[in-house]
Amino acid sequence: EALRDRFVQKFVPMLQDYGFRVPDPALHRAADGKWVIGEIDWSALKATQANVGPDSAARVATSKAAWEDTEWVRSALDAAALRAPTLVGPALVGPALVGPAPVGARS
Repeated sequence: EALRDRFVQKFVPMLQDYGFRVPDPALHRAADGKWVIGEIDWSALKATQANVGPDSAARVATSKAAWEDTEWVRSALDAAALRAPTLVGPALVGPALVGPAPVGARS
């Protein structure tokens, strides 16, 4: 809430100076000069998070298509890992980069 309030106090006057109208019918200035915003309707965000938003079906379909289209990459990587197991995993990184830092090393 504190971060949102800082944002509102900073940007509402700036937006209004530039000629924009903030789409909040409850937006007003309190007696102490601070901007007060209305209640936020979280239903659209919650619907999107539950994959029932207006674009959810398209987003899920795009993600599924991308996963299916790149299956060949995962298969190729799996096959390469089976052919050359020493080139995958910690052996590729080397012991100098994995494990505890040398004595006296700065963190």
